[in-house]
Amino acid sequence: MVPEWNLVATCAGGTARMVGVPPTGGEVSAPMRPLFLDRRLIGSSAGTGRPRVDFPWFIERYRQGRLKLDELQSRSRPLDEIIEAFEDMLSSEVARTIVRP
Repeated sequence: MVPEWNLVATCAGGTARMVGVPPTGGEVSAPMRPLFLDRRLIGSSAGTGRPRVDFPWFIERYRQGRLKLDELQSRSRPLDEIIEAFEDMLSSEVARTIVRP
C-alpha cells in the first residue's frame, strides 16, 4: 500500500516516483483520491537516466567545479578493507567510503 502522504506531498500535476527493485509478482495499491486530483504515481527503472547524455553533463559540471563530488567522500579504502568499509558504514563513522579495486 502506498501511503496517502506519499501522494499528497506532491502538488497538483506532481509525480510520486517509486524506486527500487520490486519483487516478482509484487503489486501496488494506492488511495485513489490523491490520484484523481491530477497527481501521478509511476515506477522508475535505474532512475530512467540517459548515460550517453547524462554522464558527459555530470563530468563537465565536475570539471567546472560546479558539481562537488570530492566533498561527498569521507574515506577511501582498498578492496581488501571491504569489511572495515562496511563497519564504517554501519557505525555511522563516515558519510561515504570509496572502495578502490
